[in-house]
Amino acid sequence: LAQAHKTRPRGAGRAAPRTFIMPTGVCKAWDDTRGFGFIGPDDGSEDLFCHRTALADGATAMKVGDKLTYETSFDAAKNKQRAENVQGATGSSEFGAAGPGAGAPSNDSVCRQFSRGHCSYGDKCRFEHPGAGGMSGGKGAPAAAGGWGDWGSWGGGK
Repeated sequence: LAQAHKTRPRGAGRAAPRTFIMPTGVCKAWDDTRGFGFIGPDDGSEDLFCHRTALADGATAMKVGDKLTYETSFDAAKNKQRAENVQGATGSSEFGAAGPGAGAPSNDSVCRQFSRGHCSYGDKCRFEHPGAGGMSGGKGAPAAAGGWGDWGSWGGGK
C-alpha cells in the first residue's frame, strides 16, 4: 500500500518574515578633518563611532544634530560596536568622500618618527626632519641652513 502524502497549505508552520528596524540616533560630534564622529543612540546606549566611509546615500559628512538611522557592527580591534550604513547625514565635507589628501597637499615627505621626537634611521633616513640642523639625519634642514640638504650632499662633500 502506498502511504498518503500529507500536505499543508503554503506558509503554514513557518515563522513570519522578520522586519528589521534600524536603530536611530543623533550626531553628537563630527571632525571633518579626521573624517569621523559619534552618534548618540536614541535608546540611551553607548555612543557609536562613525567613520566617513560608513555614510550612505553619497553623504560625505554629518552635522551635529542630524537625525540618523544606522546598522551596527562589532569592531574587534576596539572591542566596541560601531555604526555602518549611516543614513540621514546632511553635512558636506570640504574634503569630499575621499577625505583629506584628495587634492590636499601631501605631508608624506616629513619623517613621522622625527615628528614624534626621535628618528631611528638617523643620517640614513629618506624623509625630511624639518627645523633640524647639523647632523639631524634624513634630508634635515636646507643646505643653506647648514643641514644635509638633499641626498646629493649626503656624503658630506659639497
